Amino acid sequence: ALVLMASPGRAIDDIVVDQIVDQGRKVGLSSNTVDSQIKQFKDYVELVRADKPWVAGQIPDHLFVGARGRRWFQEHLARRGDALVAAVQCPVLVAQGSQDFQVSPSKDAEHLVAAAKAAGVEVTYALLPDLDHTFKKVQGESTIAQYYDGSRHVDPSFLGTVTDCLRQRMS
Repeated sequence: ALVLMASPGRAIDDIVVDQIVDQGRKVGLSSNTVDSQIKQFKDYVELVRADKPWVAGQIPDHLFVGARGRRWFQEHLARRGDALVAAVQCPVLVAQGSQDFQVSPSKDAEHLVAAAKAAGVEVTYALLPDLDHTFKKVQGESTIAQYYDGSRHVDPSFLGTVTDCLRQRMS
């Protein structure tokens, strides 16, 4: 069996645009500022997709800072979760926290489930209430700052869900 934990179900660039909008809203950025950030991100995506050498002076300075993560991003642009899950040949558990702001329960997890079902893959979907992207409990809205709180631990309900699902597959 395969366990997908807060996995992207659509193109990474679509996910990042949603994150820019969401985070901009959370910190009170103007719509013009958010639009500018989206444009800069899309320019970066275009450069990554072009797969040409990045040379200082030939790449805008504000985008050149992304050179170190370019290969990682290029690999993620080339692979979509929905296509990958459709090729799986074993039962799949799609686990998702309801308070995840990095990947969306509706746009990602449910999309993965639909892609798996359409391909005939045996799939189980577990939407875990009040858990964030790291499968830890949150009160209210999830934030990136909570990720650095060492007192938070992976929620036992998530661990139980994974354990139960795997036990069912092995019996």
